[in-house]
Amino acid sequence: VSAVVLNVTAVAPQGAGFVTVYPSGAERPWVSNLNFDAGRVVPNLVTVKVGGDGSVRLFNGSPGHTHLVVDVVGYFVGGGEPSLPGAFVPLVPDRVLDTREPRHGATPVAARTSRRLTVTGQAGVPAADQVSAVVLNVTVVDPATPGFLTVSPTGVERPLVSNLNYTPGAVVANQVVAKVGDGGSIELFNGSTGTVHVVVDVAGYVKAGEVTTSGMYVPVTPQRVMDTRTSLGAAGPVAGKDQRSLSLLGAGGLPATGVSAVVVNVTVTEPALPGYVTVYPGGGEAPLASNLNFEAGQTVPNLTMVGTGPGGTVAFTNGSVGPTHLIADVSGYYTA
Repeated sequence: VSAVVLNVTAVAPQGAGFVTVYPSGAERPWVSNLNFDAGRVVPNLVTVKVGGDGSVRLFNGSPGHTHLVVDVVGYFVGGGEPSLPGAFVPLVPDRVLDTREPRHGATPVAARTSRRLTVTGQAGVPAADQVSAVVLNVTVVDPATPGFLTVSPTGVERPLVSNLNYTPGAVVANQVVAKVGDGGSIELFNGSTGTVHVVVDVAGYVKAGEVTTSGMYVPVTPQRVMDTRTSLGAAGPVAGKDQRSLSLLGAGGLPATGVSAVVVNVTVTEPALPGYVTVYPGGGEAPLASNLNFEAGQTVPNLTMVGTGPGGTVAFTNGSVGPTHLIADVSGYYTA
């Protein structure tokens, strides 16, 4: 094992703070994976390199204690430096953008505008011609108004998707597996009417080239495949304790065959009551795990990496006793 994919959740923190997940044996990096306020339940997907003993460390960066819940989603095989196209190369996390810092201009992203970020050639990521996608932890800080952030490859039309959703003054983090565009760059679009600061930490990258081997990652330009508010993929809100299944083969830029797992950003919006959502392969029983946790009325996103069931299906279970709308945006897949 070279790296693991975990869903990490902070539960009942005493005070505001953050969690950093990093390889055992490495110096703790100046990055964060989750940001939380006192008493909140906050999850985030984490792709992290494992240490030499197969362990990772979880640092509580708040002044009080917090409970942590960790659900494992998958792993990347070890055994030397990855070389095949589509292989994932894990890195010790490093910060590549913080719009609050003078070295990055100390200026927030303006309303309804994009900030271009070159992610190749820094923080251990090689030159653009060697990289097809990067794994990032993206955090919005101190937004002036409600809105969303969209991460997309430079040089393509901005897709109608979202990676993070936020309210004024919030600190919200989400993992993003971003296809790189022209010059090894990505675009960070502020979809609000006010300014917002953005922090980006890189956790690894995907090798470029034509993918011909099983178990490799193929990035796509993000595309929306489900929105229960508009009956895209599934109609109407998901009832309490109910489930929806969605076939992703041939949808959102994915092929009709040859898919073993998908990377999907799942967003809960307009939930009637507190609860959680579990995402898992279609046709199976819902596992004792959660991907998103929410309160009534919240809009909460989280990236998921999930294996596909029969017919390329993915299931979504609403663990709340009240209804909620669900949105799903696909950004890539693993070959079968």
